[in-house]
Order: sequence, then C-alpha cells, then structure tokens
Amino acid sequence: MMLDISLWLKMSLKDLKDAKMMMEAKRYFRAAFFAQQAVEKSLKALFFIVRRENPPILARSRSTGY
Repeated sequence: MMLDISLWLKMSLKDLKDAKMMMEAKRYFRAAFFAQQAVEKSLKALFFIVRRENPPILARSRSTGY
C-alpha cells in the first residue's frame, strides 16, 4: 500500500509541474486539466492513507459521457 501512495503522489507532482509549464505557456485549458489531475491523484493518495483501502470507482453514465 505504501508503494501505491508513493506512486500516486509522484504522479501528482508531475501533473502539477506540467500545469505550471502550461500556465507559463499561457495554455490555460491544459493547465486546468493538469491541475485537476494533480488534485485527484493527491486525493487518491490521501484516501489510501486515511481509509487504508482502495478508493471507490465511480461509474460514469454511458449516455452522457460523464
């Protein structure tokens, strides 16, 4: 489990770095995307730490794509 936490946090930091690079390049949509990904991955790592179990998988609707 510690490996999972470490992996999620490393990926989160890489996404945050990409978000910063996109902001500097004034590519705001991509910056927002990478920032959101960084937050999501950090929250998954936190879930592992607090709950000591895998985060739930949320099903997305096939009709709307969301």
